[in-house]
Amino acid sequence: MPVFSDGLGLSVTAASEEAAAAFGSTVDGYVRFTRDTGDRLKGTLTADPDMPIAHVTKGYFMKLFGTKAMALRADKALGTAKELSSRIAITEREQGHLAALDNWCAGNIDGASDAWESVLLDHPTDMLALRLAHFAHFYAGDGAKMRDSVARVLPAWDRSHPLYGNLIGMYGFGLEESGDYRQGERMAREAVDIDPKDAWSVHAVAHVMEMEGRHKEGIDWIQGLEPHWSSVHNFRFHVWWHRTLFHLERYEFDTVLELYDSQVASDLEADQYLDVVNAAALLWRLELYGIDVGPERWSALAELAKNHLDDHELVFVSLHYLMALLGAGRMEEAGELVEKLRAYADGEGTRDETQAMVTKKVGLAL
Repeated sequence: MPVFSDGLGLSVTAASEEAAAAFGSTVDGYVRFTRDTGDRLKGTLTADPDMPIAHVTKGYFMKLFGTKAMALRADKALGTAKELSSRIAITEREQGHLAALDNWCAGNIDGASDAWESVLLDHPTDMLALRLAHFAHFYAGDGAKMRDSVARVLPAWDRSHPLYGNLIGMYGFGLEESGDYRQGERMAREAVDIDPKDAWSVHAVAHVMEMEGRHKEGIDWIQGLEPHWSSVHNFRFHVWWHRTLFHLERYEFDTVLELYDSQVASDLEADQYLDVVNAAALLWRLELYGIDVGPERWSALAELAKNHLDDHELVFVSLHYLMALLGAGRMEEAGELVEKLRAYADGEGTRDETQAMVTKKVGLAL
């Protein structure tokens, strides 16, 4: 199969120039948090049903949902990608992505992270690998890796690249997460200047302001950019969540509850784990402040949480499901979740599973 440019400076094995361009658009949508990213991937596979890297990316997207059901779909995408790559010569970079998905589907997130970083050694402008490594380092709580992963590739990029702003915004967040607030804020602000819709970079600046107690400034920052970042997919509710934290710390509880209902918890029916995490974390904080949030809000979260007792993709998320069950007083289901997590941590065949290790070392104690 021939190789074509994806429009982002990289070559992909594809049936046509149209299919390669569609794949580049998919990566662009993923990085920019566009609401039509899934449709872009479907368009890619319509243009070329046998594009190996597109099936790998489908597997990535399924894993990002963080549920057992979607993990099974990721396994299927991996199988398809392996079968295609066995009869279609793919590039070394694409082989690296296939190895990353293989590791991720096996539960070895550290192995997937290593595979993405290996890809970046020879292809430093591979934003798909970079963004997924960023995700893995973030959920491992490793701010230094978030920072250094991006810092290593910076010299290979220039401002003419369509995703340059997103790149430096990621660097800004890595700097913030590793404690360099001044440089982190500067880089993230520059990213927002380039693209005000860059919700990840808007949120990176909000992190700095949260860490430094700049509550009023944080509210103004998020509110002033709302017409831009509010156009992205469900991550926009996490940006709203950051705004509620600033109001919470100003004891503006009525505003917090209004924003909880109108924004943070406004799309729970989508059953996205980050929405539940945002909501549960905020209700828990409000109760720590002595605010009665009412049983209905907890109950709505618990109705979602009860369907995810067997999801162990991220222990961080499982503990928020547990938080929702506890908040609603559903002790039997909460106990069931704890027992399932204990069994997962101690289960046979999970020694290479990153989250099983995290559950055993940290999750069960929490």
